[in-house]
Amino acid sequence: MADTQGQRASSGENNNNAVQIEVDSRATDNDSTYGDEISTYSESLTSSVQDYRIENGRRYHAYRDGSYLLPNDEDESDRLDMAHELCLKAMGGKLFLAPISSPERVIDLATGTGIWAIDFADKFPSAEVIGNDLSPTQPSLVPPNLKFLVDDIEDEWGYESTPFDFIHARYLCHSIKNFKRLIQQAYNCTKPGGYVEFQDWDCRIRSEDGSLKGTGLQRYYDAVLDAFERAGYPASPGRYLEQWFREAGFVDIHAQKYPIPMSVWPKDKHYKELGAWLRAAVTEAFQGGAMAVLTRFESWKPEEVTVLAAGARNDLKNRDIHAIMDFWAVYGRKPDVLSSFSYSSHSTYGTFECDLLIFLTKRIFLRLSDLHAMSIDYGPPYGFALRRMGGCLDSETQCYATWGGYWGCCPQAAHCPGAEKYIPNNICCPTNANCTAQLLDEPHCADASWNMFYFQAYFCCEKNQYGFWTSQDGDYGNFGCSDSIPTNVNYTTLNPVKQGDGSGSAISTTAASTSSMTSATSSPSSTNTSSGSSSDSSSTNKGAIAGGVVGGVCGVVLIIAALLFFLRRYRSSKATDTAYSPFPQPGPAPSPSQNIPDYAAYDAPKRGELDSWQRPPELADSVGKEGTHELP
Repeated sequence: MADTQGQRASSGENNNNAVQIEVDSRATDNDSTYGDEISTYSESLTSSVQDYRIENGRRYHAYRDGSYLLPNDEDESDRLDMAHELCLKAMGGKLFLAPISSPERVIDLATGTGIWAIDFADKFPSAEVIGNDLSPTQPSLVPPNLKFLVDDIEDEWGYESTPFDFIHARYLCHSIKNFKRLIQQAYNCTKPGGYVEFQDWDCRIRSEDGSLKGTGLQRYYDAVLDAFERAGYPASPGRYLEQWFREAGFVDIHAQKYPIPMSVWPKDKHYKELGAWLRAAVTEAFQGGAMAVLTRFESWKPEEVTVLAAGARNDLKNRDIHAIMDFWAVYGRKPDVLSSFSYSSHSTYGTFECDLLIFLTKRIFLRLSDLHAMSIDYGPPYGFALRRMGGCLDSETQCYATWGGYWGCCPQAAHCPGAEKYIPNNICCPTNANCTAQLLDEPHCADASWNMFYFQAYFCCEKNQYGFWTSQDGDYGNFGCSDSIPTNVNYTTLNPVKQGDGSGSAISTTAASTSSMTSATSSPSSTNTSSGSSSDSSSTNKGAIAGGVVGGVCGVVLIIAALLFFLRRYRSSKATDTAYSPFPQPGPAPSPSQNIPDYAAYDAPKRGELDSWQRPPELADSVGKEGTHELP
């Protein structure tokens, strides 16, 4: 074919429709080449643990019962193995994209049937490979360098003392509540210079020609994904992985998007084959993927779920519905520690002294961030920011506009690390250093009187307001606060994940104190030697003196480097946010019965969200009422 595998996949968040998939006008509803049934090549997998939950005809895991809402029976195992084959074909036969060559220690998170871990262990027989999952549904005959563990990856890992060269995770949508914390744990348990790669779906399906609108397939995904979101599980993590990797501290981040048709409607043979595999995989998943979340959390009857799944299954056979689901692969590298320091192991004098000093300095540098974080109290006035309509109060720190006229606002004592004109911020930190990881350990608002909500990220509303998210214009990442319960069909009211204390009083703005660290160094002392007639003794003394001099020089250089590091950290902690004037002033929260326009969706990439408050005529036109929002 003329186009290459690299051309088929688009990279970056802003190229959602970069790949146009041509429709095959000759395709029929039942293409004989790509039938509904695709048999898997993996063996049937049986569980060694029999204490499973049987519910509505499906089997669910027993360990941490209820935390994973998808089945773990044979049908689900077959679906996971089909998805594995599908992703291999989409990624040109690659198990991963990260540029690793000879890893020593690797873990596959939520390994499922273990098929990826088995393939990886075969490919790297010298590597120690671990696969963990809530259910022990993996085969017993595996490569000798692979072992499986029953574990919950949302718990504390405990791998910091034995970190990994490569951490891999795939298909975690609908199963993880806090992706940011998970990715931060992966970062913490990766060796400096090692890689982490997540591969996941953007399950909010789309079509490039509008053929999806009003179909049973669309109704299925709207009902199921909305239910997962309300239950606290992000339904479309793929599109946010790059952002979460950056927030965790990774560098050299690479994001690749693979648009995959949901049936055999494309003209291109490659996409037609991908569509056949995805259709077979999701057909197996329709009922199992919806049954638990809709019956446990939304009070659906099992027969209602069956009808919903049947409608979606029938639409997959309709060649006039050109649905696409995007698959993302994102990897990042953990920065090296002291990569700029190099030395020769073949020095004539002072080798031991230099080696020892460099080793000790590395250990100090590795612990600096932890010591600095431990010295700060991250309770209020630090925490997640308030969403305020129109702007922030004069007594607050403004963190720039977000969506629909909402601004992120922090108590005056807090900082908004990384916030700029075109980069909003939703966290309130003691300094300009990013404190997301610390806040995720125990999420809370920056003011104890606010209510905290979660939709793709934590945010806060004032005590008497309601948090909501909106699916307006097909964008499912927009959320804010309302003075009354939203009634618009595009809005979904969120339940607080943490209630405010109701005090309504301002939190003390006294900044947390940080402990100062004093570094005591001893200068090398000279050693008096007695004179003697022995030439051997003189030669030995000269060697010792030369070694001491070289070692002393190495020590001085490293001490200076450490002092420069402390000075830079001190200046960074004292830096203040850049002031912009004038600030927009806050207005009332939106009316619950109207739409709120997404400025970025209308205007991107021509201008940023910060400019939106200056254009009330455009706001009035977009909602159809003059002056509906009282923005200045």
